[in-house]
Amino acid sequence: MISRYLAGEFTRFFILFLGAFLIIIFIGNVFSSLTIIFEDWEGFLRFLRITALMLPQLLEFTIPITVLLATITTFSTFNRTSELLAIRSSGVGPWNLAWPLLLITLLIAASTYVGQNYLYVWMHRQWAETDSTIKLQPIWKVAPDNRLYFFGKLPEKGKLQSVTLFQWQTEPYRMVERTAIDRGEQQKTSWNFQDLEQYRFSENHLKYENLEQLNLKIKEVPSLKYEKAISPRNLPFLDLRDEIENRRKEGQDVTPHRVAFFQKSAFPFQLFIMVFLGLALSTSHSRKGMAAESLALSCLLAILFWILNQILLSLGDAGELHPFLASWGSIGLFTLIAWLLHLRYRV
Repeated sequence: MISRYLAGEFTRFFILFLGAFLIIIFIGNVFSSLTIIFEDWEGFLRFLRITALMLPQLLEFTIPITVLLATITTFSTFNRTSELLAIRSSGVGPWNLAWPLLLITLLIAASTYVGQNYLYVWMHRQWAETDSTIKLQPIWKVAPDNRLYFFGKLPEKGKLQSVTLFQWQTEPYRMVERTAIDRGEQQKTSWNFQDLEQYRFSENHLKYENLEQLNLKIKEVPSLKYEKAISPRNLPFLDLRDEIENRRKEGQDVTPHRVAFFQKSAFPFQLFIMVFLGLALSTSHSRKGMAAESLALSCLLAILFWILNQILLSLGDAGELHPFLASWGSIGLFTLIAWLLHLRYRV
């Protein structure tokens, strides 16, 4: 009975706080985008798309602090009527108080994961296909037979511009050929490249040749994605493993993807720590009537947690910190803080 009541109160406060945060952010976004909204109907739709695509970043910040505030408010309600003290005096430990909230938090984490990943990716790909302003970045790709491709422009699916092909040998290690390709078009079973400048290097001389066209089988050219790149943090967790392996095979940097992989595995534990932190703060102040102080302290700790987490993730993306430490470092530190607060309460 107590567990069901705790879960219900926690869910109610979580929805209230999250709704308040999102409404405030939405209103702020409306005022900052008035010129776009009232420009025309397309401008209004563009505003809605931009707002929806902001949700993953907003939820990443607001949900942990919302869980913390909901936890403290739930137990503060018990404190005002001395119900929490009576429950604790009857031998109910912190785990018995926390597990209903942890169960709801697990459901919140699962819902957030679906929204941040699959729903966001679907929205991104649907809108990216019709957005003519999207600019695709140049790409380096490693291919079989000691080949390296540089794709300068990807104007549209099935077409290429400004491609450079490098061929090298391993014994001794040196580049033996460089081919600059002006444009290319994909056929059924091959790529047709046009207007090529080919340089062949040997130990004693350089050979230059101008070619009108060159045909290569599709399997000889690395596969390409004709869509705007999605941040690794917004890729589905299961897709990240395949993306990391594919990028490794192509010789690309996978550091941001490894950081994102560990970050996604750590996100549910961020919420669990907020529950324990909220429980420790609310119970440590229950006998002093300092609910307002614990609420203010929880807001400060949540903001500090987010700042620290962003700093560590940035260091991880830059390769200055191991991806695991970048994703789990803040959780380890705040686990220690929650434990120290719990010890303080017991004393």
